[in-house]
Amino acid sequence: MKYDLSICIPTYNRRECLKELLDSIIDQVDSLAPVEICVGDDASTDDTPSFINEYQKKYPYIVYYRFPENAGIDNNILKTVSISHGDYCWLMGNDDKVEQGAIELITRLTKEYKDSPLFNVNGWQYDSQLRKRVYHRVSKGLKKGTLQNNQLFDNLEDILLYFGDSFGFLGDNVFNRSRWNEIVSCHDLSQYNGSHYIHLAVFLLMLQRNPSLLYIHQRCWEYRSNNDGFLEILGQADRLKFDVVGYNQIASGIFSNKSHLYKIWMSQVIKMHIRNRVIGVKLNQTDSPVREIAWLIYSHFGRLPAFWIYVLPILLVPRPILFALRALYRVTIKRRQQSHQSES
Repeated sequence: MKYDLSICIPTYNRRECLKELLDSIIDQVDSLAPVEICVGDDASTDDTPSFINEYQKKYPYIVYYRFPENAGIDNNILKTVSISHGDYCWLMGNDDKVEQGAIELITRLTKEYKDSPLFNVNGWQYDSQLRKRVYHRVSKGLKKGTLQNNQLFDNLEDILLYFGDSFGFLGDNVFNRSRWNEIVSCHDLSQYNGSHYIHLAVFLLMLQRNPSLLYIHQRCWEYRSNNDGFLEILGQADRLKFDVVGYNQIASGIFSNKSHLYKIWMSQVIKMHIRNRVIGVKLNQTDSPVREIAWLIYSHFGRLPAFWIYVLPILLVPRPILFALRALYRVTIKRRQQSHQSES
């Protein structure tokens, strides 16, 4: 059967979260044009298989593949897309939810802008239970956070500048499946397997061929705070390490680390993503190996001014002062942002 949209969910355990996500999709799918749900199970050890089998009996548009043993997130992402049949795919983390009306909006816009291989959407950040909205997930510190309406981008430099830190969030990305398959079939992606962000490599290779992206301003998905599965397993410091290594691995492999595009993209990633990871390490891990982390980030990004401006000062600030600055931020700037965003 032909589908307009496949919602692709790579999963591992978290059956209760997955149920919330599936229900948020199913509530919208039954009254819409053909949409399928594709679940790639990386050998979950909970009751995910039996749960999905029961859902498949009621909803035949659910496609399910289970790895016999854990294959890693990169292989799971590739597999989940490979079992899909939609003209477009929307990646989604297993602990996210879809906002009401989002699927109809996305299927309409993908038909209207069918020449664009990639679409970038907005989301809301919630608490870890998806009960209380924290704030609009897009930080005003990012160029993307300054946009107020749908906008078509047709220049790779601008795309990296506005969305450089956004591609890593699965739910932000909707893409043309045929264009994805072209990249997967003609490029050796093995060098990016293990980066935990192989989808970024595919997106960038797609955009090199056709630098076109539609930004969708409407908030289309819900994102949990403090529910990072990798963080639970690795801890703050090791989670930061694989982000630094993984992003650099992809950026240098596709652009070369001396190129202008590399500098643009990594500067955006450092400014928000790496900086926030460093803050997490300093605040939440009392035995954090600051010198080791500083050297790791410097060895990868020391050529870029963003490291010296946004990361090094945080590494140098004593932990008690950082706690005080966070408290001040929460009662002043962040509170005003939340008030403004609740009105918008």
